[in-house]
Amino acid sequence: AVAGGDVAAGNQDRIVIESADDITLQGDGEVTGSFPISGAIMELASVAVGSLTVEGVAISDTTLKVGETGEVVAKFKFNASSSSEDVYVHALTLENKGSADPEDMENFVLRQGTNEIATVDSMTTDRLIFEFEDPYMVEDGDTRTFEIEADILGGVGSNAVQLALDEETDILT
Repeated sequence: AVAGGDVAAGNQDRIVIESADDITLQGDGEVTGSFPISGAIMELASVAVGSLTVEGVAISDTTLKVGETGEVVAKFKFNASSSSEDVYVHALTLENKGSADPEDMENFVLRQGTNEIATVDSMTTDRLIFEFEDPYMVEDGDTRTFEIEADILGGVGSNAVQLALDEETDILT
């Protein structure tokens, strides 16, 4: 039984086991002890945590040519303006929703301005996974624009490159 019931800041709750009959065993055995058993009283708190908004940004040069290096293939913004604290990003997973094959590009670099944040040699199937050596901090109230650059190997021509952050789990904070 849970004493209390309402889950709201300031409420006090604790766990209580009234009798041995309140415990269900899996398999053979016997429950013994002195009942009731109760845990410490805990007070619930309300805590505001940081949040991050992601927005896609249009790329000015959309023509990718075989042999080009360091071409911008994706661009997006992180905005921490609605948060109550800084947000630390540890990893990003982008999915190629376009028709370009994973082997059409390599040497991916995630940049924020002129700073290199993380690199990936090649895509894993249709996924591009950036794991940061150090978490990247987006300060409360700030917006940061990121670009992903890649070397174009072949096949992109008429095929589309569309790298997307489309699930909340694609950003590890």
